[in-house]
Amino acid sequence: MSDDYNETYWRNRGGEGPSPWTGHRQVNDPTPDAVDELMAYAQKLAEDPESALESQVGGGHYKDMAIQPVEYITLNNLGFIEGCIVKYISRHEEKGGAQDLDKIIHFAQLLKELRYDK
Repeated sequence: MSDDYNETYWRNRGGEGPSPWTGHRQVNDPTPDAVDELMAYAQKLAEDPESALESQVGGGHYKDMAIQPVEYITLNNLGFIEGCIVKYISRHEEKGGAQDLDKIIHFAQLLKELRYDK
C-alpha cells in the first residue's frame, strides 16, 4: 500500500496531521527475503502430508481445490479485503451461493471506499 492510501485512510477516519503509517513497509510490499520465505513455506506445505492444508473444519470446499484460497492469498501478499474476495469467489458455487456473491460486492465496495476514497 502506498503512503497516499495511508494518508487518505487517516483523513477519512478523522485523523489530523500525517498518518502514523506513512513511510512504513506494508504487508503488500514484501522484501525479496520475505518472498523467498513464502516460497520455501509453500514448498514445505506441498511436500508435507501432515499439512494443515490437508484438513478443513466444516467441509471440503477449500481443500478439494487445485490451489486453496489461503495459498493464493498468502503467496500473492493480498490484504484482508482482497483475501475475502478471493475466498468468497472461490467457494460460492460449493457453499454460499448468491450470498457469497453479495459478500464479494460488499468487500469490493469497502475496498473502493477505504483505498480509493470513492
